[in-house]
Amino acid sequence: MPDNGGDKKNPYYFLARAVQLATTMVFSIVGGVWLGGILDKKFSTYPWLTFIFLVLGVMTAFKAIFDFSREK
Repeated sequence: MPDNGGDKKNPYYFLARAVQLATTMVFSIVGGVWLGGILDKKFSTYPWLTFIFLVLGVMTAFKAIFDFSREK
């Protein structure tokens, strides 16, 4: 099967991109909270590192949305 370089007229292309965006958003936020929680327990800084990594995860999710919207 020839590679057509991500044919953007294919409906599965948009489905794949939407799933990619959704998983990137979920895993960046959940991963940030998870990592922050682990570091908070290790350094006894609850809730500061959890909050910081939550903000970083949300920023990563917004960047993913921005990159997705700029794609032609």
